Order: sequence, then structure tokens, then C-alpha cells
Amino acid sequence: MELREYWLVMRKKLWIVLLLPLLAAAVSTLYVLHKGTWYTVEETLLVNETQNASGTPDTATYVGVLQSQLFAETLNRQASSNYTVRELNQISYQFNGQLITMALDTRNPAYGRKILTAIGETVDSSHLIPNITGGVVIDPPATTPMSKHRIRDVALATGLALLAAIGIAFLQEYLDLRFKSEADIVRYLNISPLGVVSQYKLPRKVKNRSAAKPAAK
Repeated sequence: MELREYWLVMRKKLWIVLLLPLLAAAVSTLYVLHKGTWYTVEETLLVNETQNASGTPDTATYVGVLQSQLFAETLNRQASSNYTVRELNQISYQFNGQLITMALDTRNPAYGRKILTAIGETVDSSHLIPNITGGVVIDPPATTPMSKHRIRDVALATGLALLAAIGIAFLQEYLDLRFKSEADIVRYLNISPLGVVSQYKLPRKVKNRSAAKPAAK
């Protein structure tokens, strides 16, 4: 297929190529509006390291302890809560020297602030993390709306629908085995056409006149 033929197929199936992405954009927009806004809740801890701690913190060990079953049990016991290891695994951590920034994406910002506050208090009092004797919250839990997720979801749905529409258009053209022009006859049958019979449509006035004319006896 030449580039011009691709373009002709796209023009012929233009309603499919435009309709599916528009429908996908409308449906995905309604979906993201219905499911509500996502928020990012962040909290920063300044931890106290022991004198024996090396210059580079063992961040893998820190995260492993913070996401462990032991830490979840200690957290629930001290905060009188019922958090699970799965909930703890949804929290991301960034380390910068003695600073630990915790972030959680959630639809319920109150829940995010509550769990991050409980984690900070448990880190300060439990001493479960090696080489850390406590921690102080220097940035309380802050909530930020995640509007970029809405745009991303709508754009992704629209893009996938556009690719699907293009695929359907070319699939319909591939499955259509009819000859549509003289070029198709020459290409697939390797013979020259003898002539073309055009389809002629009568004007509406001529049709009405012929219908009203009485038949000859």
C-alpha cells in the first residue's frame, strides 16, 4: 500500500477514526470525575543517627523495616490503629542525609495525614530502625491535589482509542474483497478493463415526473 492509499483509507473511515477517540475521551472524563480527586500527602522527618552510624545511610534497611510486619504491629499498638503491611508498602520514601520524606497517594487526605503522623511518632519512639534513635517532624503532613493524573488518564484513553480506531479502519478495508476501481482489477486480476459502467442517478424532479406519468395501454 502506498502512502496515498493509506490516506484514502483514513478519509473513507474518518467517522470511525474520530468517533472512537471522542467517545473514549468523554467516558474517561466522566470516570475520573466520578472516582474523585487523588491527593499526595507528604511528611518530612529529621532522624537522629547514632555516633556509630556511617556517613551514608542504609536506605534499603530503613525501607525494609518501615514496611515490615514488626513495624506494622508496633505502629498499631502505639497508635491504637489497624494498619496492614500492604498499606505501609503504598508509602514511598526519599532520603537526603538525615531527612526522610514520606509520600502517599490517596483519595482520602485525612487518612494519609493520620498514617504518616503515626509512622513519624513510631519511628521516634520505637527505635526499630538500626542506627536511628528517634526522629522529629520538621514538615507536618501536607496535602496536594494530583490533577495531573486526571489529564494523564484521559490522554491515555484517547490515545489508545485512536490507535484502535485506525486498526479497525484498516481491518475493515482489508476484509473488504470488492473491486472498487479499475486499478484494483489491474492489480489483482492482471487484466485490462474493457470499459466502465457509470452509476447515474436521476434528478428528483425527473423521478417524480416518471412516477406521475400514466402507463401506456
